[in-house]
Amino acid sequence: MGRTSKDFWLDVQNRSRHRPPSSRHLLTLVTEIIRKESPETQGVGLIFVDDGEMKRINTTHRKKKKTTDVLSFPSHLPKGAYPYLGDVVISLSLARTLAKSAGVSTTRYCSTLLIHGLLHLCGYDHEKDQGEMMKRQAYWERHALKSDPLPMGRP
Repeated sequence: MGRTSKDFWLDVQNRSRHRPPSSRHLLTLVTEIIRKESPETQGVGLIFVDDGEMKRINTTHRKKKKTTDVLSFPSHLPKGAYPYLGDVVISLSLARTLAKSAGVSTTRYCSTLLIHGLLHLCGYDHEKDQGEMMKRQAYWERHALKSDPLPMGRP
């Protein structure tokens, strides 16, 4: 289901057996971040899956035979093409488990995962940078979510 907000759209697909967070909340969050991090962007895809599908995606694209919480796939469109940033894929079943362990709602945890995925689409890379991405993620959690940053990773 697509949601739009003044020249920006978010395509949300739910392939999970669980109910995803409100697409209105997600659109508000994505729009706020993208306006600052990648203002030329007009669209982003967000796909919720369960662990089985996430494991298949992770195995295919990263050669890691396990599930993970979030993956990002930049569009790699040529210059001048439609400014579609790419897709963020979130394992909703794993997010629910991790949210419970962290003592927060699934919506709150998915919001952190979405921020993380969006920052990857914007070119940040916590595996290569000197902490810039995680600082930026903490900023967005405080600024957009009005909340202290959640620790990333599994308990």
